[in-house]
Amino acid sequence: MPTVEPLGPAAPPWAELQFGPYRLLGPHGPLLQSGRAVDLPRKPLAILWLLASRAGEVVHKDELLAIVWPRMVVSDGVIATCMRDLRQALGDDARAPRFIATAHRIGYRFIGEVAARAAAAAGALLPQATPPLPDALVGRSAECAVLQAALQRAAAGQRQIVFVTGDAGIGKSRLVDAFVATLGAQRAADAAGTGAARVGQGQCIEHFGAGEPYLPVLEAITRLCRQADGAPLVDLLQRHAPSWTAQMPGVFGHAPHTAALPPAGEDAVQRMPRELAEAVDLAAADRLLVLVLEDMHWSDPSTVDWLAMLARRREPARLLVIATCRPVELIVHGHPLKQVKQDLVTRRLASELVVGRLGAAAVQDYVAQRLPQPGSAPRLAAAVFRRSQGHPLFMVHMVDEVQHASDAVATLDGDTLPFGVRELIEAQVTRLPVDALAALEAASVAGAEFATALVGAALQRPAEEIEQLLETLVRQGHFVEGRGLARWHDGTVSGRYAFRHDLVREGLYRRLGSAPRMRLHAAIGTRLAVAYAEHAGDIAAELALHFEHAQDPWRAAQHRTLAGDKALHRFAPLEALAHAERGLAQLGSARGTRHDRHACDAAELSLRLIEGAALLAIRGFTAPEVEATYTRTLALGVAVNDASAIGPALSGLFNLYLTRAAFAQVQQIADQALALLQRQPDTVLEMLAHNVRGAALLFSGAASACLPHVARTRALYDAQAHAHLAVLYGEDPAMVSHHVAALACWVVGEADETEHHLREGLALTHRMAHPFGEAQMLWMEALIALDGDDLPRAERATLRLDALCAAHGFPLWLAGGQILRGAALAGRGLHDEAQGLTDQGLQAWRDAGTLLTFPHALAVAARVHAHGGRPDKALQHLAEALETVGRTGERWYEPELHRLQGTWLLQHRGDGPMARAEAGACFGRAVVLAREQRAALFERRASASLARLAAAGAPGASAAG
Repeated sequence: MPTVEPLGPAAPPWAELQFGPYRLLGPHGPLLQSGRAVDLPRKPLAILWLLASRAGEVVHKDELLAIVWPRMVVSDGVIATCMRDLRQALGDDARAPRFIATAHRIGYRFIGEVAARAAAAAGALLPQATPPLPDALVGRSAECAVLQAALQRAAAGQRQIVFVTGDAGIGKSRLVDAFVATLGAQRAADAAGTGAARVGQGQCIEHFGAGEPYLPVLEAITRLCRQADGAPLVDLLQRHAPSWTAQMPGVFGHAPHTAALPPAGEDAVQRMPRELAEAVDLAAADRLLVLVLEDMHWSDPSTVDWLAMLARRREPARLLVIATCRPVELIVHGHPLKQVKQDLVTRRLASELVVGRLGAAAVQDYVAQRLPQPGSAPRLAAAVFRRSQGHPLFMVHMVDEVQHASDAVATLDGDTLPFGVRELIEAQVTRLPVDALAALEAASVAGAEFATALVGAALQRPAEEIEQLLETLVRQGHFVEGRGLARWHDGTVSGRYAFRHDLVREGLYRRLGSAPRMRLHAAIGTRLAVAYAEHAGDIAAELALHFEHAQDPWRAAQHRTLAGDKALHRFAPLEALAHAERGLAQLGSARGTRHDRHACDAAELSLRLIEGAALLAIRGFTAPEVEATYTRTLALGVAVNDASAIGPALSGLFNLYLTRAAFAQVQQIADQALALLQRQPDTVLEMLAHNVRGAALLFSGAASACLPHVARTRALYDAQAHAHLAVLYGEDPAMVSHHVAALACWVVGEADETEHHLREGLALTHRMAHPFGEAQMLWMEALIALDGDDLPRAERATLRLDALCAAHGFPLWLAGGQILRGAALAGRGLHDEAQGLTDQGLQAWRDAGTLLTFPHALAVAARVHAHGGRPDKALQHLAEALETVGRTGERWYEPELHRLQGTWLLQHRGDGPMARAEAGACFGRAVVLAREQRAALFERRASASLARLAAAGAPGASAAG
């Protein structure tokens, strides 16, 4: 029997609920009253389904929000509105409820009597009994029943992720194939094509390093689109997943490289998986969708992340995902799927179906089908079971061995019977003709699936001869099976075949010595490179692998570059980084044998750019690896005189040094950019130089001098010509200029201009679909609103920022928003909540090692302490802030720090002469600094504080002024 992890109460195996005169047909409704439809919006229906399916149980408001409004920030008032609509539709009175009772301040409980059963629609859609197994599949009735139960739940709108796990050769693929075959039979019977499940299958392929990002997902979705009823899915992808259309040229056609770029932004890493997850949910909203992802132990990290995202979505969906994998492979290689699978199963967001070895009865059934010898069948079955111990692959090989033997039982009991898979394969291949064995060995180098033209090129023989040899093996049922035709970009068309099991391919591959392997890899890689020519990027990872095994590091590095670039454009930074690192390692080997240093430097530059972009996405601006990579990139760019590489390198270093508040190094970046511009004018580099100079001036305390620089950036910016820069540089230059200008205008006292830049900057991020830029602008809006005591606006902006960061993973902006929202809450008297938020955000800011604006963050934390009646703590934070200013030179907020210090000195030490004198000195220092910086806002504030102190008769006030 299989081992099954149940999905638990969150996934009931029924699709219709009945209570009183009402029938609720699934999570989306409709709701019927005595056979007539009740008009209810989607959200109240979702709440009703959740409550009624858990009748008698209190469902907390937080859970309702998380399930019904995933990834959205809504208030309790939204739930109250939905509940009012729901009670009205049910004729339920909150004071004397028949169906839904309120658990005050906690949630709601369905108190009516509920009957659950399979809905008529679901019953029509799916067979209610497990269909008969194919003749060749024995002993898997229980496993098939588990998959059928998952299918029923999926048909009821409860998304299902099922991991089918087991050892190599245990029969996972055959089980899934048999299950899919029953769906195919039903689909064929459904002439209209509207009731049967749509099935898409994708296959992971083994790679000794970074593989193709999203390969099995792309294959499965492409197959779905190519089905007879795939047009609606094609349209859905074009509308909801535009980033994916460029990745499926077989469906949407080839497009120019620039047109294939998805919308730019730092959110790109999350954009592609999020788009496809939403598209899949929409496709599964009204029609059952089955996705099969095979051999996930070879999957790329991006596919694993996407599967995890799909499983964690809370919206109802008629979706079943079946993922096969080998647990041993996950453990041995530390594959990310191991942790993801464990987490999803533990949280009951997925189930695991463990496929074990066959029992004696199942083996006997199989032997009886294959070897119909009534007299010796029991003895044969016992011998097969004893030697195979129920392992299906071993069992099949043994029965193959004895099927043509004169004495089957003696053959099984003899000493010559192979033990392991390698021995089984060796026993069979030694009987093969020499030509057939050579073809299979070459095919094992080509891959699990291969073209006869490729094997022919490796052996220097006509493809037609190879195809004849393989067709003979196919007819005999040995080793390989036909897969139609292979078509290459150069027009070559040849037969396509696949090994019946990858263990067979592995065994044949290992039979080869190192020298034959190198020769075959070189021949195969060369032929594929010629076939794909300018489209080599489509199979760059495969080509790189062949040339690595062929000990050709130069060509391996070239194709790692293509593969890494492709991964970046699919926003798969983990794969891009792996390709870059492998490419750099190969290039290191090539430098020892290649004398053209300039070519090697240019190749390294391309790999370093990929490495830098991937590191930024994975580890952030402040990581030491980012500094090392971009320092090397800059040196290489100068050495080979490549301006297109110098710009991204300077931008990466600028952001790194600015985040560290290393203003001297930021100035060096500006100087380098300006020096380059003097030698060779470049609009993009000029925008970068002005933004660098403007930001450095602003944070160093020269806000008014900053404004002309960032204004020049906006004058040079062309929305259409420069839209791609956010991908290459991580930020859009116009958005950065608005971000900097908003704060600079605020400091110099131009409130209207501040609002203009906040509004335009946010609008630009929305047009670009750039969540990272939106987070930056929302943080700036909250900072300015809080500084101007507009607490409601500050709180609104930080709530939006919090939702954005939670959805897209921006930990730094999340921490910054928590600090600001804490101060806004403190202003409303919510001291405990405010203190907790601010402390949490400030600690995260410290842990990140980010020094830019850290003095301001400390001042905000001091403000929270002051509101809570702890001026001593506030003064401690201000002392640290002033020390940081002296250490880093970030002086834009320095005048306000001194003014706040004077204010809280009076609050802490009382109204005595000494306290007044110290406060007067602080206010006077603030006035002097603000005037020096031409910071009109801070000058007005400090002058007003000084005047109030003077009016109260403070000693030394006139001198301080």
